[in-house]
Amino acid sequence: MSKIKYLIIKEFRQIRRDRAMRGILIGMPILQLLLLGYVVSSDVRNIRTVLCDLDQTSLSRSLCDKIVHSPYFNVASIEPTTANTDKLLDSGKASVVVIFPEDFSRRIKRGEKAQIQILMDGQDVNTATIALGYLNGIFEHFAVLEILSKRIAGNAEALPKIIEPNFRIWYNEE
Repeated sequence: MSKIKYLIIKEFRQIRRDRAMRGILIGMPILQLLLLGYVVSSDVRNIRTVLCDLDQTSLSRSLCDKIVHSPYFNVASIEPTTANTDKLLDSGKASVVVIFPEDFSRRIKRGEKAQIQILMDGQDVNTATIALGYLNGIFEHFAVLEILSKRIAGNAEALPKIIEPNFRIWYNEE
């Protein structure tokens, strides 16, 4: 242990004598903190998204508009059927596909839970997880607005969670 102690003392003496070494040891970490603090961001933006609205009602279009106007999603297309959604995911033209079922608005108007299918590209699981969080936030905001409008209209039987996302991450299992 005494050899290590003398080695540490020698190194600190060397650092005290050498001005350039002090500048590097103190200045570089501060510079890295400043640069990386402004450059690195954990936000995922412009997620390639395809919306498939099978319901085609004002309620489903309203929710589609919320996704379209979100800064996190770059909606490539709004498909009327699910025929091309698999191809768009497989080709990489979409990272997320959101499918609104045919009975979406009918279920919400009845006060039942409406399921929305979300298909995600599993090549980048981190991006898929963050995108799912963004979509859940949009769905919760939409649900709160729907509940408030029902309460204003006098229908107090609105469910606290009216949209239930059903997601599947696509990846090559082999």
